[in-house]
Formats: sequence, C-alpha cells, structure tokens
Amino acid sequence: MPEREGQSIDVTDLPPGRYVLVHRANPERALRESSYANNAASVAIELRGRRVTVLARCPDSASCGTR
Repeated sequence: MPEREGQSIDVTDLPPGRYVLVHRANPERALRESSYANNAASVAIELRGRRVTVLARCPDSASCGTR
C-alpha cells in the first residue's frame, strides 16, 4: 500500500506499551453537519520493539480500548 502524506506516525522513540490512536474529523465543527456523532475513530495498538499489534478497531469512538 502506498504511503500518503499525513498517513504515517513515527513511533521510533516511544517505549513499548499500549496506545490508542485517535482520528477526529471536523473537530472545531467548522463544517455544519446534521450529526457530529461519527466524527472520531480510534485504534488500540501495542508496541513491542519494531512490532505493532492492533488490539481493537473502533470506527465510531475516540475511546477504543479504554472501556
């Protein structure tokens, strides 16, 4: 899969552990929408050395893995 601008994150200096990556669309509500309920998505990951494991995907929540 080709890499696209803004679609990668440098995790080189992060210590091993579990992390939640959150993506938000229209966070300042600059665009008017009928519902802002689906403007966040997240993924829970675990870093171990050079290995990244996806633990959970939460397409409609900013709190993946924190429940």
